[in-house]
Amino acid sequence: MSGEYCLTTATTQKAPAWSTTRGLTIAEGLPASSRAQAPANDKRENKSLRSEMSEHKRTRSFKKMQEDIDRQDVIIRALTARVGVQESKNIIAEALSRGPPRARSKSRQELLFELEEARRLVREAHKSATLRAPETAAAGSNYSSELMGKLRDDLERARRGEANARAELELAKEALGATERSNYLSDRSRHPVTTTRLDSPIGALDSGGAELARFERDTQSLQRQLEQEAKKSQALEAEVVRLRSLVSHTTSGHIASSLISRHWNKSDQPLRPGR
Repeated sequence: MSGEYCLTTATTQKAPAWSTTRGLTIAEGLPASSRAQAPANDKRENKSLRSEMSEHKRTRSFKKMQEDIDRQDVIIRALTARVGVQESKNIIAEALSRGPPRARSKSRQELLFELEEARRLVREAHKSATLRAPETAAAGSNYSSELMGKLRDDLERARRGEANARAELELAKEALGATERSNYLSDRSRHPVTTTRLDSPIGALDSGGAELARFERDTQSLQRQLEQEAKKSQALEAEVVRLRSLVSHTTSGHIASSLISRHWNKSDQPLRPGR
């Protein structure tokens, strides 16, 4: 079978890769060198197609820009014919000055001048902030000290109120007990002791029931007042703790601002025109 190509299962399993490639090349009627150059040709064709697409995009963009320019020329001619040349120039200049920043291009010297001016303003602002930092920190520290002193006074006042409420509650309890004992003894002196009286001694308090109820109401009121004073004391203690942490943070912030100002004075340099 000279001059022909026959691919069988046996040859596919036993033949190496180069013989398979050679067989496919012979079957297609192409030389081996052309088969090896096919990927490179595809890459060149793809690159050529991409460049042509980019050229088409640029052409469309140029056409659109030309159409816009022609439309602007028509508008300018109509405006000139309506109001005159000088008036149209004034109107166009005013519109450009009010337009976006890209409508007027700036030179390099103007940009450098604006940059230097912005840096000067930043340095002045930082310097004034650095000079005011100790005064601000001192004022904040004085205010915090005054506020903490006031809160301490309020806390002591609340604690004294709580102690007074507790003392009044104890006195009310003692007065209530004394009243109960007095009513019981007076009832025993007015009435002889019998078996029924011994079985139910609470009946001796009927004459002082109104006074007993009044003392109970007073006791409950004092108990509520005591709870309110305790809540106020807890709130004031929490406020004192918060202000202490605030004072510590203020001190650390002042130290950090001092370090930042030192670093700024070392690293900040004005822009030289030659660069």
